[in-house]
Amino acid sequence: MKKVSIIVPIYNVEKYLRKCLDSLVNQTYQNIEILCINDGSKDNSQLIIDEYENKYPNIHGYIKENGGLSDARNYGIDKASGEYLMFVDSDDYLRNDALELLMKKADKENSDIVVCDLDYAYEDGTIKKAYQYEFESGSPKENNDLIFITNSACDKLFKKDLFDDYRFPKGMWYEDLASIPTVLSKANKISKLNEELYMYFQRQGSIVHKRDDRIFDIYKAINKVKEEILSFKEYQGKQNIIDKFNDYYIIHGADLTTLRISNFDSKRNEYLKRNAELLEKYYPSWYSNHLIKEMGFKKHILFFLLKKRYTKLLLRLLGKKDND
Repeated sequence: MKKVSIIVPIYNVEKYLRKCLDSLVNQTYQNIEILCINDGSKDNSQLIIDEYENKYPNIHGYIKENGGLSDARNYGIDKASGEYLMFVDSDDYLRNDALELLMKKADKENSDIVVCDLDYAYEDGTIKKAYQYEFESGSPKENNDLIFITNSACDKLFKKDLFDDYRFPKGMWYEDLASIPTVLSKANKISKLNEELYMYFQRQGSIVHKRDDRIFDIYKAINKVKEEILSFKEYQGKQNIIDKFNDYYIIHGADLTTLRISNFDSKRNEYLKRNAELLEKYYPSWYSNHLIKEMGFKKHILFFLLKKRYTKLLLRLLGKKDND
């Protein structure tokens, strides 16, 4: 039975941590180690880690200075002794048979990565289906679309050797987008398990309102994985991969970043104009992308206003007031 290392970055999550750890210690697949990486928590998270570590021999707790999610994951990778890895955020949880089903799929199909579906879990106990990514198992080197299936680190079982010379980028927002496509591109085979095994917890009030320059890390993240993947000889010169990343600039940069900025508590106009500048820097012909026409009339108008820097009109269309 192959060993799986589950890496759990932990930062100030005392309210949710027990549910997460209970779902891991009660897995039907037994050959696992659970690495609890306390990333400088200031609440009672460490007391909970100590309690579980004393009770369960396969739980190992580590304390480190705060360095962010990527740094905690990288710390866990360095400590992991399993042949496979799984990343579980400390306010999320797994179905009890998750590892058993994922490992059966990995063994049966000799897969480097197995992707599962996930559900959204809410504080009132409600469970809702998330978007399901449907694809046929295969090699990303033959089917390049497999590189772009989903950017989450948490809905996947990975062979550990995919991370032998690779780590999550420390200090960057959008760390999954900045790394997971590259990890996917390194796999020989990726398989899909069409079951909801990962429960992604949705905290109330999770929308970011405070302005933060790190919102523009989205462009660094996309550019980083684009350069990494196109540096591999199997993918060099592949126009379809370049086109996919151009779509990312529209989806994540023009669309989602614009909407997030519209919720900022101040300097919305300034940040929208900066967003337009960065979008043109990384993708000069973005307004001609096919997704612009496919997103509907209102979005088309929003993108036109963004391109022209008519940010006050853009905000008004979104029902937001100018707060500069």
